[in-house]
Amino acid sequence: MATERASSDGISKLVLFGLTFDYRKTSRLALEPADQASNVAVSCAYVLLQKADITVSLIAGRPCLVIMRTLAILSSTKLPTQFFTA
Repeated sequence: MATERASSDGISKLVLFGLTFDYRKTSRLALEPADQASNVAVSCAYVLLQKADITVSLIAGRPCLVIMRTLAILSSTKLPTQFFTA
């Protein structure tokens, strides 16, 4: 997703980060750098989130990761555990 967006928008240093309900309370976010993004751009985004005490997971842009991102958002909220049991 980041690579396609960077190409269409003409942005060479694009790094996307995951969504959450409350950024003040989240403890982990995913970063998705575009293939065109330099190591410096990725490092800057990584360090910025770490300075905010947020654990960072680097992921590659793949359509199936939409499900994983949704689960990450849901797991970072205070939902009752019955939502996560089969």
